[in-house]
Amino acid sequence: MTSQRTSPEDRSRRADEAETPSRAVAREAHRASCPGPVALRAGEPMRLTGRGDIWDGWRRLWDVAADRREGWVPGDLPASAETCGAAGDAGGRVATAARDYGAAELDCAPGDALAVLERRHGWALCRDARGAVGWIPLRRLDV
Repeated sequence: MTSQRTSPEDRSRRADEAETPSRAVAREAHRASCPGPVALRAGEPMRLTGRGDIWDGWRRLWDVAADRREGWVPGDLPASAETCGAAGDAGGRVATAARDYGAAELDCAPGDALAVLERRHGWALCRDARGAVGWIPLRRLDV
C-alpha cells in the first residue's frame, strides 16, 4: 500500500466537506454585501490585485474577473499565478481559477431553515426554502 501526500489545504478542504451537515438554522440575519458578485469557471483567468486579508482565520484575495466584476475569493482558488505585466496592478498577479466558484451571498433571517450544500473557509453554501442558493458565514448559523 502506498501513502498519498496531501497539502494542508487539501486536508482542510476534505475535513470541511466531510463534516458538512445537511441542515442548518440561521442564528442571526445575514444580508449580501455585494450586488454583483464574482463568478469564475475552472481554468478561467483571474486578475489578483495584490490586496488580501484574513477573514475568520482564512486567507482571501481581491480578484477582478474578466467581466470586470470585483470581489473576494478564497486564497486557495488560484491554480497558478504569474506577476502582472504593464496591464496589471502594482503587486498584482494573473492567475487561473482552480475550480468553479461563485461568490453570491444568500440573505437569511433568524430561524430560517437552510440546506447546507458545501462548507468552505468559514462560509456555508446554502439553499433556502425558496430554492435560492448562496454563501452565509458559518458564524451566523447553528449547524
